[in-house]
Amino acid sequence: MEAVNFFIVQPQGMSAITAQDSRLFIVPMNTAGTEPRAVLVDQLSIERGPAKTPWPGVLVVTAEA
Repeated sequence: MEAVNFFIVQPQGMSAITAQDSRLFIVPMNTAGTEPRAVLVDQLSIERGPAKTPWPGVLVVTAEA
């Protein structure tokens, strides 16, 4: 798995991202890193932390460092 940082713009009503945030936002992208691959979110398996999909194509995992 490769990781690249992207900016995340949250809709109104969502809690702000802070330095103490324990959420990891996962947005699967195509090989070129130019387009999201929303269908891949359903194929991910998370074992040690609650996960949710608040927006299409975005997986949010809550876990302590």
